[in-house]
Amino acid sequence: MPLSISTAILLALSALSHTAIVRYDWTIRYAVFNPDGFYRLVLAIDDGDESFNFPGPTIRVRHGDTIQVHVHNDLATESVSIHWHGIHQLNTPWMDGVSYVTQYPILPMQTFNYTFVASPIGTHWY
Repeated sequence: MPLSISTAILLALSALSHTAIVRYDWTIRYAVFNPDGFYRLVLAIDDGDESFNFPGPTIRVRHGDTIQVHVHNDLATESVSIHWHGIHQLNTPWMDGVSYVTQYPILPMQTFNYTFVASPIGTHWY
């Protein structure tokens, strides 16, 4: 039995509606790591498990998902921001993370919530 046009449209729309809101809570602090074989103080991200990650934690999402990253700057004297390389930031240019260009930096002991859509498809870094 052939599908009606309305059933075909409904199936197509349901395939597009499988997006999710994916949330992360990060704290930026100093930690001692050896990124090049020599131990030194670096900026690291705690993603809630009390073990600081360097490089930062992996974000895993599907194309079209909404990413929410709650970033707390736990540094006493330095401002930070996170630049999302390769993310198009359509309709959210203020979430691009370039200090004093697309956003003010996150001041010491302050918090900022990044919210944007995962697009385009691919591997990106921050």
